Amino acid sequence: MFLGEFNHTVDNKGRVFVPACYRDQLVGKFYVSRTEDKCIKIYSKPEWDKFCARFENIPGEKNTKSSRFIFRYAYEVELDSSGRLLIPEKLRTHAEIKKDVVIIGRNTLAEIWDTDLFNKYVEEEDREEIMQYIDDAGIPT
Repeated sequence: MFLGEFNHTVDNKGRVFVPACYRDQLVGKFYVSRTEDKCIKIYSKPEWDKFCARFENIPGEKNTKSSRFIFRYAYEVELDSSGRLLIPEKLRTHAEIKKDVVIIGRNTLAEIWDTDLFNKYVEEEDREEIMQYIDDAGIPT
């Protein structure tokens, strides 16, 4: 499970330290991909496999278009010996990552955001709307 919010810096080579509490979920190969938002999603191998299986339910041309959109910006990666992730250039560009990033947990996956974009997202969050989503799902808070 990916939990919490962590502030890190991307070095000149595009590497960022992955929070220590995430590393045992990201042993060996794992996956990073673009998102609908200007951030990068991090998937463990088991979660990536579940994510990919969902595309089997999308028929014909819709499958072609949606899988092209997602998988052309997906990369198999691994941590280096220091616990750093090399973020592919295309993903850094997509997420507008410059130097400072926020890494957040989202239960079964994690996200990497440029700090300024994440702060803007948080400022625009509609707390009442989000709490209504949670309530509608029957999740006690």
